[in-house]
Amino acid sequence: GKSDPFVIVRINTNEAKTKTKKRTLNPVWNENFDLDVTSASTKLEIHVYDSDVITAAESMGKVIISMEEIMKNEVVNKWYDLDTKGTIHIEYKFEHPYVKYIQKLSSIDELCKSP
Repeated sequence: GKSDPFVIVRINTNEAKTKTKKRTLNPVWNENFDLDVTSASTKLEIHVYDSDVITAAESMGKVIISMEEIMKNEVVNKWYDLDTKGTIHIEYKFEHPYVKYIQKLSSIDELCKSP
């Protein structure tokens, strides 16, 4: 039958939940979340659940991605196998919290050098 899937994205105690997609086995969420990374040993957890009005949500599978893998690439766009069955397409971007600040400082420095 069909499911009512939703996803919980978790890093440590920070988590975000997608909207529930009704009666589908091929949901598309296209939702964005910003979660803070506090340690290089942290893992990104993607948990897929089937929502149910009467009983507790049932796990449809999960993917756990190490920070080591996340920090290797600036942007990742790939399919992951769930630990049960099925796959999930995830796009994520690792951004160091100081990158924007450093870029701003570089811009200020360049402006100061202007004649």
